[in-house]
Amino acid sequence: MVKSTPPEQIEREDLVAFLNACLAATAQAEFYQNEHTQTSGLHFLHEYIAHNYRTIYAHTLALGINDYNRALIIKNLLYSGAPRDRELATREALLIMQALHELPANRVYNLFLECVHDRRSNARLRATFTRYLHTRRDLPFHIIKYRSKLRRIIRHFHIKLDDEAQSILFSAQDKQHKYKTEIYETYRRAHFSKSDIYNLPYTVAEGMISKHNISRKTFLENIQHTMTRREKERLQQSARSHKVDLSNASQHMEITRLSSMILSLSRQESMARKDELEQWMRQAARRACRIWPYHLESIGLILDNSYSSTGSRERSKRLLAVNLSMLYIAQSIARNVTVQWTSTPPDGEPFLVQPRGQTNLVEPLFKLLETPPELIIICSDGYENDPAGGFQQVWRLWKEKVAHAHGHHTEAVHMNPIFDAEGFMPRRLSQDVPTVCIRHGEDIPLALTIARFDSGEMKLDLLKTMLEQQATQKIKTMC
Repeated sequence: MVKSTPPEQIEREDLVAFLNACLAATAQAEFYQNEHTQTSGLHFLHEYIAHNYRTIYAHTLALGINDYNRALIIKNLLYSGAPRDRELATREALLIMQALHELPANRVYNLFLECVHDRRSNARLRATFTRYLHTRRDLPFHIIKYRSKLRRIIRHFHIKLDDEAQSILFSAQDKQHKYKTEIYETYRRAHFSKSDIYNLPYTVAEGMISKHNISRKTFLENIQHTMTRREKERLQQSARSHKVDLSNASQHMEITRLSSMILSLSRQESMARKDELEQWMRQAARRACRIWPYHLESIGLILDNSYSSTGSRERSKRLLAVNLSMLYIAQSIARNVTVQWTSTPPDGEPFLVQPRGQTNLVEPLFKLLETPPELIIICSDGYENDPAGGFQQVWRLWKEKVAHAHGHHTEAVHMNPIFDAEGFMPRRLSQDVPTVCIRHGEDIPLALTIARFDSGEMKLDLLKTMLEQQATQKIKTMC
């Protein structure tokens, strides 16, 4: 007779899988899986949770999930229409609106462009997008910067804007017509005046430099004040080749983005700027730990830099970037930190770490267990192969034979930056170690909360209550 699985356990497994996916999955190719596998697996999981756990699905918008999954949740909620329960519908609408304003603007417009491509236009979609536009204080700026996207979306949903906005979006460019709105008038004059293009958004101004015969160096020097922080971050290498300094943008990067930037530098540049880069990493770690809810005496890190940490073209060295950020965050939240890499970086310098070798997690685990720390964090993609399954055997034997006898209370958490779309879960190292997905080093507090839920330490009702409280708090910030 086949033993049935308790409903609570099924619900727990479903929610753990979904929360893990929302933290790490982005439907991009990984080292072991292509883009199609990632996309189809993730979209199926979203549809399954949206259909079976609608309230929890909506409340997930209040958590610190990644932008891709946030946009996908909004899209699925809008496509399915409003719930019949008026209170739930109102709550959903407020969460959706708050999430839209938290997303980068280009993601929001890409989300509604998907609606155009899918030929979807229900009442809730139209009302949501109309309200989003009318609650943006910088709408004229967006009409200039995202003109082609907004033209298609507004035409699709039949939204009426003021006369000047309609003229900019849809009328032929009448160079003699003057606008009362300053940025519209700047855009009009920029077709004739070289100086006016420097008061436009960077992406709009860039399209006019050939018309005015402006050199790239001159353009970058004069457009900096209108560039966003992300634009400055992306253009650092290009600006350096034209002897324009945009390096200050790196000082304020999130720690995982900063780690990716450091890993992209040559060995010579990394070592020449070591003191400066270390200072930036420590500052970023302090910012990430500002609301850290835990205080730990000692942490042991096992960081996987095997060959599979190369990643894919879309997510190059993502695992290494998370590892590097985790190292500095651990040093900010614990008094003693012991680090073990699967392959020691050249000269022991973390900034020089490179993907190489097999995934040997047993040897680093043995070294940490010589003086057991309070918490062991393993950051790995879960594809252990030297030997396969070795970590699980060593950990289980140590817990059963050694830890109990000597009164050790060391806990372990496996943090996996790679979502396994075929299994709908991050790949595990051991059934005895809670495994959670993590996309950024900054996500560690939320990841540890999910780990408590995965291990059974946190009850299902408590997680639902936490999600509801987070959603209520989000809604209050809007009122």
